[in-house]
Amino acid sequence: MVPRFIRSADDLVTSVQATQNGFLRQALRKTKEAAPYIAEARKLRQVLEKAKTAHDLVGDHGIRLILLTACGFSDKSIVYFNESQRQAALEKVLKVVAEQAGDTWREELIYRFMLTRGGSLGGAMRNIVGAEAGVLFTKALQEAAARKKLNEMLVKSKADGKIQGLAWASRAIFFDRAPKFHVEKGSKTNNIDVIMINSGVIKPTPALWAQAGDLLCEQSRYIACGELKGGIDPAGADEHWKTAASALDRIRQRFSKNPPKLFFVGAAIAKAMAVEIFDQLQSGRLTHAANLTVPRQVDDLADWLISL
Repeated sequence: MVPRFIRSADDLVTSVQATQNGFLRQALRKTKEAAPYIAEARKLRQVLEKAKTAHDLVGDHGIRLILLTACGFSDKSIVYFNESQRQAALEKVLKVVAEQAGDTWREELIYRFMLTRGGSLGGAMRNIVGAEAGVLFTKALQEAAARKKLNEMLVKSKADGKIQGLAWASRAIFFDRAPKFHVEKGSKTNNIDVIMINSGVIKPTPALWAQAGDLLCEQSRYIACGELKGGIDPAGADEHWKTAASALDRIRQRFSKNPPKLFFVGAAIAKAMAVEIFDQLQSGRLTHAANLTVPRQVDDLADWLISL
């Protein structure tokens, strides 16, 4: 039995309009996220205009981190160097840049800074897209719970405000968790995007999340698991589906008895993968699915989860 708003593979395909809207939202968000990087570039330019040689910059600790970025070091990479090593690395790279660029070494450093920061912005945007997909999905769940007149509890990380899960009468949904039984030998983690369990707690409290690790180790509690992919770029759609399909296959393999119901939610769904998803819905390998850009499909999936 397929979901009521998915009667053919075509119903799952992301429309051109939805793709355009997604790219526009990302462009607007990039404009906001790029602002501090541009401010750093302006600061670097002001210092460069006063410097007579590239070597003069080495002793300026006020722009040390910005200069390291201009020399190609990411924020993650510089933590592996102590202060003296950072200075030595700067001297080496600045010497090469100055020799290659000649009189245009100042412009060269600005361009290199923006290239490195462009990579940082790309990574930040991938995290933001994933977080926004989680927010959209959680909102649909909350609205579904409200329609059922259920009192739900939303839990966010105190560190960064990221949504960790949702709970209501004897049910709990955890996002992006790696149950111990799900970790493969030799691998670091095998996270599952969405896990829904029978918590056994009628009136959930924050203490429920403190017990998450133990609860998620009990396979008998599992009700449903799903993969959520928020990227809108059609070029990456097939890769997102392959990643999700592999994750869902790992779940099937690890539940020998009473396997959980499985579902997939994606923003970028191309024709070929839509056919595969629809085939899995018809065969029962997937119990539910939704295109994240189609509100009624997301609402239908949320209503289904809340009713389990």
